[in-house]
Amino acid sequence: MAVMAERSTDDAVAWRDQLLLTLTHWSAVLGGVIALVVAVRSLAFDVVDVGHPAFAAMLAGYGAIVGLRLWPSLPYQVRAVTLSAACLVVAGSAENAWVDVLHFDFLGYGNRPWF
Repeated sequence: MAVMAERSTDDAVAWRDQLLLTLTHWSAVLGGVIALVVAVRSLAFDVVDVGHPAFAAMLAGYGAIVGLRLWPSLPYQVRAVTLSAACLVVAGSAENAWVDVLHFDFLGYGNRPWF
């Protein structure tokens, strides 16, 4: 029982909250760079159909991460579950939206998959 008591101390709660804020911050920053590159490349080179529902879900998930970054007053549990769910949605929908890119002539392999 002593282990569980250590998790409820003020230091542990503050550490968890700071870790979640840091994860949310860097997810928003790095996700912003990736979202910008994906959006520009998709619009400029017509590699990905921007009307695909997976593309919209990916950007909505990123929007949820940015929203968490801008609204840190939510309860810890809500922020933790929302960040996890948003990252899962972004990763899953990004994989679905970019599945056709694997067959794109990216490195000169023709129509064969590059993997």
